[in-house]
Amino acid sequence: MLKPSFYSQAEILLNNIDSNAGLNIFICANDNETRLLSNEILLLKPDQEIHIFPSKEILPYDLFSSPKSVRQQRSEILRKRNKLGGLLLCPFSVITELFPPKSFIDAGQLIQLNQNISIQETQKSLELFGYQNVDRVLHPNEYALRGGILDFFSQAHAYPVRLEFFGDEVESIREFDADSQRSIAFLDKISIVPDISHNPNREYQSFISYLQGHYHFLLKDETLIRSRLQKKFKEAEVTFLKIIELEPNDFDHYFNLANLYKETKAYN
Repeated sequence: MLKPSFYSQAEILLNNIDSNAGLNIFICANDNETRLLSNEILLLKPDQEIHIFPSKEILPYDLFSSPKSVRQQRSEILRKRNKLGGLLLCPFSVITELFPPKSFIDAGQLIQLNQNISIQETQKSLELFGYQNVDRVLHPNEYALRGGILDFFSQAHAYPVRLEFFGDEVESIREFDADSQRSIAFLDKISIVPDISHNPNREYQSFISYLQGHYHFLLKDETLIRSRLQKKFKEAEVTFLKIIELEPNDFDHYFNLANLYKETKAYN
């Protein structure tokens, strides 16, 4: 846990980073704190590697994020979690959030130029990964099918992608602008990644359970975090009890406070 000091929070954080850890994780109060802290750290140490895992909720007064950018950022962090280094800043809400299983997030499919695959097979993959069929692709996790042309917008890319098929062969792969429909770049391959908000099997894992390897957690106020966790989980248990009329012992089937303590203990 970080010790109180007359230094700024950013300075204290930089002084407590474990250089031997694969990733240092600092839990902030909210998204606004993650952004402000990130800016302050980069002013003190411009070459510091920083990643931000935003919450899924967008506040009405948040002028810096959009649902599109947030979804892409969250998806990228989960997919590349075991390759990240430096410092990860995340709001408290991410620690209590549940995500689809790692096996679903890591699935994906690579499509290559001149690959033998039918447009129907590719469409099935998109639907399996949670993409919605629309008339025209404008947003991430959408796809559109017109004859031998399949457009889709993956969270792993900044622009939608157009696949052109000749029979059962991928003849062309290119990024394009969703508004003007003009080509931006021709590609040799493209990845279809799952929508992290889609969970076909309704199985869940905590963010901490996603982590592998050596991680270093940095806590500003462990007592406060534990008390907030206790309050959140008590509220959740009461809500579950009202909605699905479970007996208290049945909560062992859900991610609860005891589970969280057990998972975080390994990183102390």
